[in-house]
Amino acid sequence: MRKFLFVLLLAPVALAEEPDHAIHQELRGILTTVQSAVNSGHYDAMLPVLSNDVRATTITQETMAGRAAVSAYFRKWFGPGAFLRKLEMRLTADDLTELSADKTWGIVRGSAIETYTLADGRVYPMPTRWTATVAKESDGHWRLRAIHFGTNFLDNPILDEAKRKAKQYTMAGIGGGLYAHHFSFIEAQYFNIGLSITIVLYVLLGGTQTVLGPLIGAVVFTLLPEILRGSANWRYVLFAAAVMCRHRARAKFSVRMRFGLCESLTLSVVWRKAADWPGERE
Repeated sequence: MRKFLFVLLLAPVALAEEPDHAIHQELRGILTTVQSAVNSGHYDAMLPVLSNDVRATTITQETMAGRAAVSAYFRKWFGPGAFLRKLEMRLTADDLTELSADKTWGIVRGSAIETYTLADGRVYPMPTRWTATVAKESDGHWRLRAIHFGTNFLDNPILDEAKRKAKQYTMAGIGGGLYAHHFSFIEAQYFNIGLSITIVLYVLLGGTQTVLGPLIGAVVFTLLPEILRGSANWRYVLFAAAVMCRHRARAKFSVRMRFGLCESLTLSVVWRKAADWPGERE
């Protein structure tokens, strides 16, 4: 308790010792206003703290000049019917603004996390760096004069997703090549509804979060018919039970187990009805 009171007593002293405290408080207000306006979707709420001649460069290196251009940019990219649903920003300054000798302008640098939500629901948290210039204008208030955002285009969520997709497409290509090598030539009878159902079930069981997921599903659906071959018609019941156990083991389905029975029984029926299912031919 004494330590807490001691900190409270020292807090005003620490604030008073901050050089140009009133200026930095006003500059913090600019940062807070911009961040709140973007996160709330009320983009025009930031305009009063922007200079009339503001210059801005976004993470995509799109440039804006003037308040009207800033407002138009957000109306173009964000909101109903736009490519992006919303943007959330968390701006953090590295240090106090470096003020000029006459205290009429300053430069500040910082980092940010810009979380973009696309219209289709995909979310990309982009780590960025920013540099801003602030200026004291004729009415005595400080405003944002220029800001530039940038990111590491060699290390970001979009590139990570592209790498994952490349791996998936590579595995799909290898699988297609091996399949073609197995049959030696393409014939319509090999690409029937049974094959389509089989491939879909590989993905349903293994999941799409990793490249190995569908491969695991393929192994299970290939070996399971052979393992259960001696159980006659009970093989379908055992298959449904195996799928339910697999779903229970996946954390993703832990809150959806009330659907697990229907999914498993449906899969077992589909498996039995697929004429060309592996293991069905005696």
